[in-house]
Amino acid sequence: MSIAEKLEELLDHEKDTLLKGDLDKLEKLAEVKELLSSELGMGNHLFSREEVANIAKKSARNKDLLFAAQRGIQSAINQLREATEGSFQSYSREGVRAPITRMKSVGKRI
Repeated sequence: MSIAEKLEELLDHEKDTLLKGDLDKLEKLAEVKELLSSELGMGNHLFSREEVANIAKKSARNKDLLFAAQRGIQSAINQLREATEGSFQSYSREGVRAPITRMKSVGKRI
């Protein structure tokens, strides 16, 4: 298998990992990327235009997926922060955004 094929396979695997939300597996994939990078630096590898275009396209796609995952994680963190600080908001039945107040205990609600 050529280095270009290895890179494309790795990028496809990375895409699948991101789409599944298996973010903990990204560290291992980064290690494999580093190994392939080292292999690239040690040899005289020639890539066709098609190979370069495919690798660039897949890399850009994965970059977008990584940024989307980062935004999703940040959004979840913000929502958790809002919920714990008592400033969480939701929508009423009428579609109006309204704050949800944090209850001190379940007993007070009943």
